[in-house]
Amino acid sequence: MSSIERTDESRADLWFADQTWGSYARTEQVDKTFDLFDRVDRLPQGATVLNLGSGWFLGVNAAMQLRRPDLNIIGVDSGYRLLSISDEAHALDEGVRELYETMSESDRTALEADQRWRTNLVAGVVEQIPLATGSVDLLFAHAVIPENTEPHERAFMWAFEEMSRVLKPGAQALLAPHWDTPDSVWGRTVAAAVEGGLFDSGEVSENPIYIPEIGHTLDAYMTTFVR
Repeated sequence: MSSIERTDESRADLWFADQTWGSYARTEQVDKTFDLFDRVDRLPQGATVLNLGSGWFLGVNAAMQLRRPDLNIIGVDSGYRLLSISDEAHALDEGVRELYETMSESDRTALEADQRWRTNLVAGVVEQIPLATGSVDLLFAHAVIPENTEPHERAFMWAFEEMSRVLKPGAQALLAPHWDTPDSVWGRTVAAAVEGGLFDSGEVSENPIYIPEIGHTLDAYMTTFVR
């Protein structure tokens, strides 16, 4: 296994992939992938939701806030450390503009009045999530799973350790879509994380995904952890 430094920011490139930043991360697709809004509706008052790898398209955060204004919704992405650069700030503004074009005037007014969905953003990588231990009620990561190769196994476990750390007991982490089967390095690391006590349970299950950009449904998987 190659040597990988946990603090190496280049590792973020494995997790926060280009798909997260564009039209692939549409609100409807994320909801369908995770059955997200039903899960959100069942959360307790004032719960914390972590969108890990939220990118510039913040429609999911906005939609969750409209449904549940009481929630503490946090977006974490490595790219947010670039927001001081004008081009990156412009990319975020473009994502917001695209979101507004698809919603009603009353929803736009509500989101403009309460902009936590676009300001509650934290720069960070999955191997070092910048949140307090035991602070998250639901974690989801859409399209941020890397290609699965042997040298990444240690990085997978670092990620699982951090997810376990920030989740409250009984909370879930949802990771999809990915193309790594239960018998892959990823699947074996999921099993090892459960055996090692990081989670009460962990499952890699089939979760086909439709990609509108190519007009096809692809075989894919979702990993579900319960802390």
